[in-house]
Amino acid sequence: MKTLVQFAFALIVIAGLTITSCKKEVSGCTDTKATNYNSKATQDNGTCSYPAACETNKTGEVYFINHSKSNSTYDIIWDGVKIATVPPNESSNVFAYPANVQHSLVFRYTNTANNSCTPSTPYLTQCQRLWFDCSQ
Repeated sequence: MKTLVQFAFALIVIAGLTITSCKKEVSGCTDTKATNYNSKATQDNGTCSYPAACETNKTGEVYFINHSKSNSTYDIIWDGVKIATVPPNESSNVFAYPANVQHSLVFRYTNTANNSCTPSTPYLTQCQRLWFDCSQ
């Protein structure tokens, strides 16, 4: 009987240790770079979210549309650099540029020194997407 009591006591101790040593899994975002990082999470559940690239890089986006009535192709001059050539009735790629600064924009007839529209000085704000067109 004494052996049976000792055996039962040993089982109770082992069971108690097993129960108290188990850690509860906490599901959440485990990436410290994420905006919703959970320091208590022990298992990543795929819900991590990250700031938009424009927030991290402090940029905005621009693209250009050619609505030429004269069927002309335009070169896009942004901050003094030719960045695109846009055929009639088409759009350019989207470009990211520093935000919160003044830029310069010129639509120029391709392979000429002649501006097709009045030059402008757009101000691009962070995470903003602007489009510009010329219809001459």
